[in-house]
Amino acid sequence: MGMTIALQSVCAAVPILERVLATGDVSAGALAPYERLRSEAANDAVRFTRILLQMARHKAIANPAVRRLRRNRELLRKLLGLTSGATRYRDIRARDKLALLLG
Repeated sequence: MGMTIALQSVCAAVPILERVLATGDVSAGALAPYERLRSEAANDAVRFTRILLQMARHKAIANPAVRRLRRNRELLRKLLGLTSGATRYRDIRARDKLALLLG
């Protein structure tokens, strides 16, 4: 997850740095959007990791969830996208979350 967050941080920095270089404005206000963008990107991966760790502690939840992911490749793709930044947590529908929990 550390490498993913590092890459997401770079991606968040690019538009900010382009603007700073174009305008010459290196004030705190000009750089402030970077922290927000970086936090948003990292928060999804951190949130997902915490959820997975909680699920893994309970076999009655974890085992059916793994079976569900084996059957539902689209859901697996979405969840893996959270770790890479390709999917945002807000894009995972309540139906998908419920399906994962219920197996």
